[in-house]
This record gives sequence, structure tokens and C-alpha cells, in this order.
Amino acid sequence: MNKTIEQFIKESFIEDKSDVLLECFEIFDLSNLNNHENEFMSLLMEYDNLDRITVLSDFESLAVTNLCFILINYGIKVAEETPLSMLNHICRGMADLEYYTGVEDVLKTIETDMDSEEKLSQILEYVTGIDEQLILTYLETVNPSMVDKINDLFSDRVNDLPEDFAKQSADHKLISTLRDMARFLGQDNIIGFNLIKAGVLVNASFSNYIRYFEHHLDDMSVQEAAKELLVLLTMSSEGYSNVLKTYSEHSTILFHDLDKISKVFSELSRQIMLFDRYMIQRSTLRADSVKGSQNE
Repeated sequence: MNKTIEQFIKESFIEDKSDVLLECFEIFDLSNLNNHENEFMSLLMEYDNLDRITVLSDFESLAVTNLCFILINYGIKVAEETPLSMLNHICRGMADLEYYTGVEDVLKTIETDMDSEEKLSQILEYVTGIDEQLILTYLETVNPSMVDKINDLFSDRVNDLPEDFAKQSADHKLISTLRDMARFLGQDNIIGFNLIKAGVLVNASFSNYIRYFEHHLDDMSVQEAAKELLVLLTMSSEGYSNVLKTYSEHSTILFHDLDKISKVFSELSRQIMLFDRYMIQRSTLRADSVKGSQNE
């Protein structure tokens, strides 16, 4: 992501809105949206000629336009009042659908006599965890051909899922979690993220990653070490399912100071709790916000 745009978002918007906008740009990248950063940079170049409120409003409107364009390419038209966070959920859900392994759930939904909008809402609930009725509130039209494409995709998986697809699905889920974690931590210099950018594969054994950072840990503060480990443990095959257990199994290799081992464990537990809380706050779309949008 362009550093100028990222800095502008973090400095110009409140934390919740900043988080949603940063996710927008992740979705733009995932969708291979051409020249999207140029549009935003052009807007920022006019910052001195426009009042601040106008720039912020135009910036958010441009994000909405790009997300709607992505959905139109899927054959999906959403209601005008759809919140930015919901646009993100729908776009992310469509991108994640390719890696969803619940074949029978999807095919059973497609076989029902529901209309295309209802079918897609239910399928997106499977993928995103967002209530289907909430999604349906914002789906204006869904091209039936989109449902046909989903049917073709999942019909090909009726038999046992190939082992390589199962691994791709697991890797995709892990990387999605790491993207959320990157926004949560809000730091650019985390070793684990730099390793991924450098092409190091995720979902390997944690012991494969130790050599990249073990010599740095003793010089870090407890909080710094815990954040570094949170990422590196999460990107490992065993750590993704149980961060604290995996840390405990390797802690004496990572640190020579028993007191620091204990303190890092406590801080790691705290960071996990904060991240879980962050994800709940992000994914929980309250009914009153829906009512508010509908009453505007």
C-alpha cells in the first residue's frame, strides 16, 4: 500500500474509520484493481486547494465507488446507503468464497427456491459469519449467472477435496488473519510481516521461523517481543491453532531469562485478548446501525 495514502488515512480519520479504510485498500489489492492508488493520490494533491471536510468526504466516496465497481464485476449491485464496512464484508466474502470448504452447505442453498439475493446472502454468511438477513438488507440485485458460477465452482468439489486445495484454503485463512493482525498492531517493522513480503511461506512449523529472529529477542522489550511472537506464532502451522501452547514449547529456546519467559507469556496472552476483542468489534455489525442507515 502507498505509504502516503496509509499515513493520510491514519492521521485524518478516527480509529474505527481508519481501520475500515485500510481494509478497503487490502481489498483493492486482492481484486487487482488497476490504478486505484493514482486516483487517491490525485485527490490528495488537491488537499491544499480544498477544505479538509471535502477532502475526507471525497476520499471515502472514492473508496465506496471502487468497492461498488468490484461488486458490479461480480454481478452484484448494492443499495446506495450500504455502509463502507458492509461493502468490505461483501467484497471480502466474495474473494474468500473461492477457498471455502463447506461444499454441501453452498450446494444445498443453491438448490433452494430462494431468489438470487437470498441465496448469495446465505452463502456469504457461511463465509463471513455476518448474519444473512443483515447482508440481504443491502443487496439490491444479484445476477443469477453469479449464482450459476458459484454452483459450477462447488459442484466440481462434490467429491473429496484435493489435498492441495485444502492446504490452499488453510493458507488463505491464515493470511487473512495476519492481514487483520497487521491492522491491529499498526506497525510496519514486524519481522513476521517482512518475512512474508520477502516470500517466506506461511503455515510451516514454528521451528522454521525461529532462526529469523531468535537473536533479536533478548534485546527487545517484553511488549515488543510479545508482538513479534504473536505474528510469527500465528503464521506457523501449530501456532495458528494454539499460540500460547506453541510459545511454551519453545520459550526456553527463545529466551535465556526465566523471568522474561514468564513476562512475555503474560504479555502475549494480553495481546491475544486485545486482538480477539478487536476482531469482535470489527465483525459485530449492530442492528441499530442498520436501522440508522435505513432511516436516513
